[in-house]
Amino acid sequence: MTLLRPPPSVYSDPAKRRPLPGGIWLAGIWIAALLLYGATTARGVQPADSGEFQLVAAGWGIAHPPGYPLYTVASALWVRLVPLGSVPFRANLLSAVLAATTLCLCAAAVATWARALGAGPRRARSG
Repeated sequence: MTLLRPPPSVYSDPAKRRPLPGGIWLAGIWIAALLLYGATTARGVQPADSGEFQLVAAGWGIAHPPGYPLYTVASALWVRLVPLGSVPFRANLLSAVLAATTLCLCAAAVATWARALGAGPRRARSG
């Protein structure tokens, strides 16, 4: 009898595949995180890198090396398409949305990992 048994392979047999976790609990996590991050988001221009990225978003500029091209383009589009508050607040709000999304992706990854190791769906969501 072995105490450390490898987890069953969930991904090799199509009959054993389970759907990716999702649904209402991920939406709830995203909304709660966005409300918390949005409530604590800076409303004005910040010093150092934050202020530089706000300026870059407002003027389609280039940040210091390496330049962060994906964030620059995403923030410039976000600042122009989302009509809430000032330009620095909108740039900071993009970071809040991305942080809430990252939190949901991490929660989904942990739930998937827990289910692959044998936890039930409810237990996998609770951590």
